[in-house]
Amino acid sequence: MILVEDFPGDPTFADQPSMGIPGVFVFFFVLVLAIGIGGTIWRVTAARDMARRSGLDADEATAMTLLSDHGLEATYLASHIEPHLRPGQPAAQSQTPKPAAERLAELASLRDSGAITEAEYAERRKAVIDSV
Repeated sequence: MILVEDFPGDPTFADQPSMGIPGVFVFFFVLVLAIGIGGTIWRVTAARDMARRSGLDADEATAMTLLSDHGLEATYLASHIEPHLRPGQPAAQSQTPKPAAERLAELASLRDSGAITEAEYAERRKAVIDSV
């Protein structure tokens, strides 16, 4: 280790600035790094959540989010596409509404099996009757 006292006649050696990085730069670097990591974690979590809710593969949504510039937006769009537009899934068929008697019978069987409460049964029954 070289000390300033070892070179008493050399004025340039004593005037050397500190070679360390100022703490402000280190703080901002760590702050930007933390924001970047937090943003990535949020994007992946949001993409996986959207994929799970819409029946898509969560791992594919993660890969799409991380590996493309607009991956989160693409995952959002894919999760909101109608099922009949998704490849590999049967097209949605336009169904004619069931007759009121059949819907009321289904409601009664759901109530009898305990799948719905009496209050839910009454509410749905009223809606079916009102739609006739």
